Amino acid sequence: MFGSVMAAYRLPRTTELEKKARQEAIEGTLVAALRLSKDMIQLAFETGTWGSFAVYHAKPSIVSDSGIATELMLAGTEACYYNAHINIKSVATPPESLASAIRHLRLQTQSLYSTFKGHCLKTLGG
Repeated sequence: MFGSVMAAYRLPRTTELEKKARQEAIEGTLVAALRLSKDMIQLAFETGTWGSFAVYHAKPSIVSDSGIATELMLAGTEACYYNAHINIKSVATPPESLASAIRHLRLQTQSLYSTFKGHCLKTLGG
């Protein structure tokens, strides 16, 4: 995705027609990047909800693995959110529904993370 965005920024911009085409290409790739960030955060959340079985029903000896997965779920979410946050500032008219979905999914994932982390730490005795 980054390569597509950079390719759009490298398009010629000598004439008005080239400038317009370049701007449209930039907008299109940035919106695609926003959609990808949303999809990745959605996947992190869904994977986390599926992983709840491991968090709550795993043997205590493998709860640390659930804790690591929980941390990775949040790290991936935050990475996608930061990319979306910077990209949305560069889009002339960002799709509000997309921005709202990204914020909502991030909050859901953070809530899931807090619940899972608390359980993992309690199980581990820390």
